[in-house]
Amino acid sequence: MQIWIYGQDDNAVQSIRRDIPPSGTVIGTSVVPESSTAFPWNGLTQAMCAAIRGELDILLVSDKRLLGDGAQQIQEMETTFRHYGASVRSASSSGSS
Repeated sequence: MQIWIYGQDDNAVQSIRRDIPPSGTVIGTSVVPESSTAFPWNGLTQAMCAAIRGELDILLVSDKRLLGDGAQQIQEMETTFRHYGASVRSASSSGSS
């Protein structure tokens, strides 16, 4: 299971990383970019590229709200990852659901 971790900051990423099961391999991590970034989801670029290449099974986020400004954007981001065979899971709700 190939996992990418996306978090609010480095502390969130490290906290999630500690809970990865032995069957999971973390292939990358990224954090939410600073608010002055032109593209607010820049932290997801490498994860999306891994999904497009078929190298990603799970995008594990500290909170799904990091994927968009509202429910529709979050759903669109999840749908896009799913299109490439990767599921999106949140570590913020009961472990990594």
